[in-house]
Amino acid sequence: MALLAVGAAIATGCAARPGTAAAEKGAAPPVYLTVTRQGAACVVQRPDPKGVVFRTADAREAIEWALAHSRIAVLAGGRFAVTDGVRIPRDRVSLIIAPDATLEAAQGATLTGVSEGHGEYRPLIHNEGKDHVAVVNFGTLRAGPRGACIMFNGRSGGGLGIDGGLIFSSGTLTECGDAIWVVDSANVQIPFVAAKRYGNNLMAIEGSERLAIGIAAGLAGSAAGENETIDLNSYSRGLYIERLIGTDRAEQVLDVNNSTDVVVGEIVGYTGGETFRDHLVDVIAYGPKGRRLTQRPRLPHSERITVCSKRVAEAKIRDWKIVTDVEGLPETLPRLRVTVRLIGNPEDQPVTVLERTVRIDLEGKPTAAVVE
Repeated sequence: MALLAVGAAIATGCAARPGTAAAEKGAAPPVYLTVTRQGAACVVQRPDPKGVVFRTADAREAIEWALAHSRIAVLAGGRFAVTDGVRIPRDRVSLIIAPDATLEAAQGATLTGVSEGHGEYRPLIHNEGKDHVAVVNFGTLRAGPRGACIMFNGRSGGGLGIDGGLIFSSGTLTECGDAIWVVDSANVQIPFVAAKRYGNNLMAIEGSERLAIGIAAGLAGSAAGENETIDLNSYSRGLYIERLIGTDRAEQVLDVNNSTDVVVGEIVGYTGGETFRDHLVDVIAYGPKGRRLTQRPRLPHSERITVCSKRVAEAKIRDWKIVTDVEGLPETLPRLRVTVRLIGNPEDQPVTVLERTVRIDLEGKPTAAVVE
C-alpha cells in the first residue's frame, strides 16, 4: 500500500504541528479522522485529545492523507475545492461527506478524465481498482462540466478490477453529467442513491456484475438531458435492483443495453400533472461502439431482463425534497444509522413518497442492511 508521506507536505511548505502521524509512531490507529476547514488550511484531526495530525492548504492532499492513515475519513465543516479528483489510495477505506461539507472542483479546474475512446468523464471522487471501498455522501458534491461526482473504475484489461464496495448518496450531486459511474466492478452495494440536479443521468453502469442496488431515484425532470435513473449502458450481468423512481421527461427510467440477467423489483414513474409520456424501461442493443468506458468483452444482446412491476404513479409530483437523518456521525463510527425520505411537493401539500432506514457498517468490508 502506498501511503502519503508527511514529508511530502513539509516539502511543499505545509509543515505539520507537533502530534503528526510521524511523531506518533506506534500509537493505536484512530477509528476515523476528520478533515475540516480552519481558515485557509485543511486540518486532519483525530477524535481524541491528540488533536491535529496534519494540515495543508491543499484540500485534495488532506483528504487523501486522511484516507491513507485511517480506515475512515470524514469530510466536515466547510467547502473543499480541489484542482483534481480525489483518488482513493488503498483498499478497505471509507470516505464520508458530512451534511455540512461541500467537495467541489475548484473554479477553472479541469479534473483528470477517464476515457475508452467513446467519451470522457472526469470523476470528482475516483476509486480506481480498490476493493471494499465505501463512499457515503450526505453533503454536496459538485463535479463541474463533464464531471462525475463518484466513479468506481475497475477497468483491468477486460477483467473485473474492483471486488466489493458501497455507494450511498442522499446528499446533493450537482454540476455533473452522469452523477455516478460504476465500471468493470463486482459485488458493489448501492443501498440508496437519489439526486435532482445532475446534468444527464443519475447513474451509469458498464461491464459490472453482481451489483445489489436498493433505491435509485432520478428526480431531475426536464432539467437533465436523457434523465435516465439508471443507464445500464453495456456489458453488465447479474444485477438486482429493488426499486427505480423516475420523473416525466425521462427518455427511460431504466435503459438496458447489451446486458443480461437483470432483475428489477419495481419501476415507478412520476409526473407533475401531464400524462407520463416517456418510457419506464427500454431494452436496446448497440453495436460494438456502444461502449463508453468498459473494457469487458462485448455482450451482443440483452437477455433475461425481468421487471417484476412497473407503473405510473397516481400522485402528481411537481418538485422533490430529499431529507436525511443521520444518527451517530461521527460518534458511533464505524457504524451509522441513516433514515432517508423522499418528499413530493414539499412546499405545497407535501407527501412522503418513500421512507427508508439503513444501517451502514464500515468495519472491514463495508456493508449495508435495510431496517424495516
